[in-house]
Amino acid sequence: QLRADTQGFLARFVVIATLAVVVRVLALLLVFHPEITKGGFTFTADEKQYHAIAATLADHGRYAVAETYPPSALRPPGIILPVAGLYRVLGSDPVVAVGYIVVCSVLLILVSGALAQATHGGSAVVTLAMILAAFLPTFIFTSSGIWSDPPAVLFMMAALYFVVCPTSERQADVLWPLAALALAFSYLNRPSGALVVALILPVLGLKSLFSRRFVRLALMVVFAAGPVFAWGLRNQLAFGS
Repeated sequence: QLRADTQGFLARFVVIATLAVVVRVLALLLVFHPEITKGGFTFTADEKQYHAIAATLADHGRYAVAETYPPSALRPPGIILPVAGLYRVLGSDPVVAVGYIVVCSVLLILVSGALAQATHGGSAVVTLAMILAAFLPTFIFTSSGIWSDPPAVLFMMAALYFVVCPTSERQADVLWPLAALALAFSYLNRPSGALVVALILPVLGLKSLFSRRFVRLALMVVFAAGPVFAWGLRNQLAFGS
């Protein structure tokens, strides 16, 4: 039965994800960036800064808007670092960054379905969760350019999944710290993700007080604070007090 459920889940995911990618490519080429078909790319709003910092980091090893500019904290590193890594390997083409965002949006579909299944949702609920993640207009828009929303929401949903899916205390000992890391990475993509931390940790703390879970919660705080502290330390070293 478990194998059949897994196969059914994966089959639904493949179909929905394929349609989602088709919709995103059409939205990208027909609505948001039709200039790609002519070999160009016109940046809008935040896209220019995301690309510029990632390209400077990939090409010159500096976290700045341009090689000759001073260090920058204009954009957090959650989206910059993976895009810079891809630029380093594949070249500083903004289409590469768009591809990374599309991959994140596809993984968001997968995690949304897994979260629905982990909370004991039936096949209809799981399918609906994946459809919403695939075809909500907001997700289509932010997945058709260089935007930090898809990776931020992806890590946020992954954190929720890691919190609710453990079936034993031993699993939770491993997955709760991973949830904390996912929350940190969500925040480092979009700082508004801090709201989720403010909601999740106190609730878990009330449930965990004076128990093994309390120790696990303390570890979550450490794991969540670590990457954010590293970003703050970098800014302190770069800019001073």
